[in-house]
Amino acid sequence: MEQKRRRRRVQNHISSEDIAPALLENQPDTFVVEVPEVEEEKVEVKEYDTLEDQEEIDGEIFYEKKSFFVSEYDKVESYLESKSQMGYHYVKNKGKKYFFREGKPENYYYTLLYYQYDPEASQWKEWEQDGWKLMYQLPGKKNHEAGWFILRNTLGFGEYKKTIDNDLEKYNLFKKQANSYRSTMFLYFIIMAICSVTIFMILKISGFLEALISSIVILVIALILFFVYAYHLVVIKKTVKRLKTRLRLKEKEDFIRSQNEPDYSQTLQELDTDWNTMEQSERVEPEKRRRRKKME
Repeated sequence: MEQKRRRRRVQNHISSEDIAPALLENQPDTFVVEVPEVEEEKVEVKEYDTLEDQEEIDGEIFYEKKSFFVSEYDKVESYLESKSQMGYHYVKNKGKKYFFREGKPENYYYTLLYYQYDPEASQWKEWEQDGWKLMYQLPGKKNHEAGWFILRNTLGFGEYKKTIDNDLEKYNLFKKQANSYRSTMFLYFIIMAICSVTIFMILKISGFLEALISSIVILVIALILFFVYAYHLVVIKKTVKRLKTRLRLKEKEDFIRSQNEPDYSQTLQELDTDWNTMEQSERVEPEKRRRRKKME
């Protein structure tokens, strides 16, 4: 009996603080949940220069690097036409990069127009009626110049390609470029002459190695630039000659048409007077006939 009482006293003296750690130690590991790490999805974001580019470039866009001279605008037109026939339609170009949207092959053809000043609204309406659509505008070198306009049209079955008369503006542009290229080439020629004289003098004196090397480098650079400008000048001259012949042919055709067409320069008053004189002559002639009959 005494042993049972002692056991009860010992159990009563055990505090809750001593029981809590024991309970926690015997707890099962059911409350520990391992959450697996979820990888974030990578989203490709296209970068656009402006909001207009974002609206304009929609869908599959590809670009191709091509280099053309400014005077080779006819080659650019044929290049864009061939790409449209392959299913790549022109969107815009930045430098040597030409951007195309992939689609179905279409019979599109293009024209490049240069204007020093923006065309009038009536001119744009006329082009729209003919089926032309503005695709992109390339600004000119100077701020006051309107620049180049790239237009597109659709070639229907049994139709001929439509053209826009822009030869005079292009002729004036390339003529100015040819003159500027000549002056630049003359400047490089003077630099080459000075460098060659400098090299000759240094070799004769037999000294100044640094000046000799620098003169040779400047001479080589000037020579390369001279030939580059000379090649550009040859290409521009060919374009100027072609445009000049076109303008002469147009002048001849206009002259022939003006010779064959009737003269509509008479005013309404002159026409009224002509009609009055004709009526008077018709009245006078029968009176003259009557007088002749009476005399007979």
